[in-house]
Amino acid sequence: MPSLLASLIPSWVSILISIPVLFVSLFIFQFYIRPSLTSYSNLPGPKIESYIWGNMKGLMSNEPGVGHEALVLKYGKTLRYNGFMGMQRFYTADPRAVSYVLNNGYDYPKPARVRVLLEEILGTGLLSAEGGVHQRQRKIVVTSFSRNYIRDMTPVFIEHAYELKDKFLSMIEDDKPTRIDVLEWIGRATLDIIGRAGFDYHFNALKTEYNELADAFQKMFVHGSDVTLLLVLQNFFPFLKFIPTAQSRSAGIALATMERIGGDLVAKKKEAVLESLRTEQAAGDENEKIEVQPGKKDFSGKDILSSLIRSNMARDLPPSQRLHDKEVIGQISTFSLAWCLYAMCENTEIQDKLRAELVQVENDEPSMDELNALPYLDAVCRETLRLYAPIPSTLRVASKDDVLPLSEPIKNTRNGKMMTEVPIAKGTSIFIPILNLNTLDDIWGGDGQIFRPERWMGENFSDAAKEVPGVWTHMSTFISGPRSCVGYRFALVEIKAVLFVLLRSFVFAHCDPRPNFIKKLSFLIVRPRIKGEESFGAQLPMMVTPYRP
Repeated sequence: MPSLLASLIPSWVSILISIPVLFVSLFIFQFYIRPSLTSYSNLPGPKIESYIWGNMKGLMSNEPGVGHEALVLKYGKTLRYNGFMGMQRFYTADPRAVSYVLNNGYDYPKPARVRVLLEEILGTGLLSAEGGVHQRQRKIVVTSFSRNYIRDMTPVFIEHAYELKDKFLSMIEDDKPTRIDVLEWIGRATLDIIGRAGFDYHFNALKTEYNELADAFQKMFVHGSDVTLLLVLQNFFPFLKFIPTAQSRSAGIALATMERIGGDLVAKKKEAVLESLRTEQAAGDENEKIEVQPGKKDFSGKDILSSLIRSNMARDLPPSQRLHDKEVIGQISTFSLAWCLYAMCENTEIQDKLRAELVQVENDEPSMDELNALPYLDAVCRETLRLYAPIPSTLRVASKDDVLPLSEPIKNTRNGKMMTEVPIAKGTSIFIPILNLNTLDDIWGGDGQIFRPERWMGENFSDAAKEVPGVWTHMSTFISGPRSCVGYRFALVEIKAVLFVLLRSFVFAHCDPRPNFIKKLSFLIVRPRIKGEESFGAQLPMMVTPYRP
């Protein structure tokens, strides 16, 4: 027996020794060998700062875009850096390379963990779908954002803009400057607009203190601005999501509420559309099958949801391309105007110039075409969306080995030779810096960080700016290619309509003392917060005074 025990001891000792050796080997491979094996390991980039956070902690501690801009200034527009847990990340702000990735969007889908996160927050919609599912959804959704639809919806935008005006006036006494959190109230107005124009639902967010669906939307975006180690680990290792957090519980309840109410909306809207079709059938051939006739415009509702459902029932749409009910619900989204008013406070002379243009319009309820015909309003909107892109970046992953073309050659750190293209291996994570593309000085003529609407009024852009990919002018705010934003025209006319009413009615200025505003990323969207008051969430207080000509 003692001899048997003695024979086992070396085995246990070897096991105990092998465990730390294994961990050390894995550590060396992950952090020192694996990075050198990537297809882009010859690119310049910073040294690793943390074995857990890589270079991410420093990037995330800054406002969106600031940390990456510092990397660009030091290493150039195309570089590499270290992500979480030794993961490597490829970064490029080279317009030609980004254009290639976005315009070949189905070869460069979002990473799986990002899609899961988006689906958890927003449902099964265009933002989370990929490949054939995305193509099927987009074919249906894009028809719901036509120019004619937006033209029909413009009076809805104007109506709620005037409701917002009345709300501001009710908060102001004796025409005195009054402190108002414009972010909260513009957010409420936007919810009302999206509710009416999107799916014929009345949030009444400007009129009532509480609405169940509005509250659910709000909760989905309140949390998530602070990135914790547990959140990172859950993103990489989904099985850890069994560990509950306040954020996951709140988001789960909110999403369940959105799906429940959304399901009711879809069911009611389906019945309304079918009733409309029955009426059409009764007036025509009673034996004709109840289906939508392509090209018909007389439908029961003009909201997006009605249009989606009607398009989804079209006779020439194969069953494999129809949207399921949950997918229809997942198309609901929102937009914010707050940063535009912030820019107006920062540049009072621009605010005055825009107001001077707007007050000359004789029609108090202008049409879409009248709004789009105002040149300085258009320039202000373009400049706002360039400098304050709501979504500052996006991630893509290569689905196959490929080669990215470059508009600006880079120096190979291994042999010192210039590179005009970069080989990309399947599985490579690619960071697309929307905000950096919109603001880098060497792309925008040296004043990329300055709010200057005049740049959009007949000026010649640099060759680099002309190469910035985008579905709408020379900016990446709405990106480009098959994943470009289908609702960008809706957002633009909404902004113009609300600005038209507010700037003709009020003067906006910073509070005194002026809060120290910081930009904080919260569930993909850049939102303003006040330094020292982060616990209060997103806010943007301004002094609002009635405009008296």
